Amino acid sequence: LPAASGGWIRIFSADAFPYASTDEYIQDGLVAHYDGINNADMGDKYHDNAATVWKNLKGITTLPDAEMCISANCQTQGLGGNISWTSNSAYIDNANVNNWFRINRTDYIPDEYTLEVVYKTNADYISTARDLVSNWNFGGFGFSSSGGIGNGYFDENEVGLVQWLETKELPNPGGGNHYKTSEGIFFAKNQLLTLSGQLINNDIDGCWLSVYVNGEGRSKQISTSAAQTKMPNIPTVWSIGADPQGSGSAACYQKDAHFYSVRVYNTMLSQLQIQHNTALDQKRYLAPPTVTIDGSPCTNVTVLSPRIITCLAPPSGTTGPATVIVDKAEGGNLLTLTNEFEYLP
Repeated sequence: LPAASGGWIRIFSADAFPYASTDEYIQDGLVAHYDGINNADMGDKYHDNAATVWKNLKGITTLPDAEMCISANCQTQGLGGNISWTSNSAYIDNANVNNWFRINRTDYIPDEYTLEVVYKTNADYISTARDLVSNWNFGGFGFSSSGGIGNGYFDENEVGLVQWLETKELPNPGGGNHYKTSEGIFFAKNQLLTLSGQLINNDIDGCWLSVYVNGEGRSKQISTSAAQTKMPNIPTVWSIGADPQGSGSAACYQKDAHFYSVRVYNTMLSQLQIQHNTALDQKRYLAPPTVTIDGSPCTNVTVLSPRIITCLAPPSGTTGPATVIVDKAEGGNLLTLTNEFEYLP
């Protein structure tokens, strides 16, 4: 490259780079996949920092694309306010009071499911609920933190799965008593986490709610026989980052939160399958490696495959051979190419 300007380069290796593609995730039963890198469904290389629609990589047959809302009723959409894109996630900032994503379908609740959210936040979960992904409104299900719906179901800095159910043991309970919860599970701040929630609900196994963080979790039996689920009272959309109510959002907005991925399965995943997905999340969404050329950092580093990294090489005041070093983001060398790159006059 010209020493005065630098430019884009590709670095090739023998499977040295940490990378996971969306195709590697469990595909059986996957009906919705919102990915923070391939957010516009144009491939990892074409992440869109100006996207106002988060594409469902599995198509819109079951659940549609997610709309970026910058008002509670979603009449105002687009970038702005307190929601934006990083290179691998949708970020909702600490001042948020009405920004969220709407998945505009009101009549979909799988008989059994696995819901996965890849997520990181610095916000304390102490008294105020912070709803993650849900479609509840006197019906439906989703993830909530401490604070819960109304009076709160989980302890401080815990999250869990909340599901509207009616059981034979307790038919027609009043009001909010329809909401059954998984066990609460501790939620570490400032860490990339995969939250997995499951409804197991059939006449053989009975009804169970399970919650996992990074592949480890707890299951809670709700009834010995299948329970009855229910749609929300009024046609209620799905939301990412808020408490949905009808076509809009009621409250409980996320703050200082990164959403890297949301996946919806219309089936139960085994714990091994959940752990498989979790391991891919840790490779796909952690910070990319660092690249330096004779000690000067490249920018816009993107891992395209286990064999290829692309980045913007810096300009140099010196022509001639240079050494390229690729290190892990957390430290440790991946690749050193001594004098295999050259700046030209």
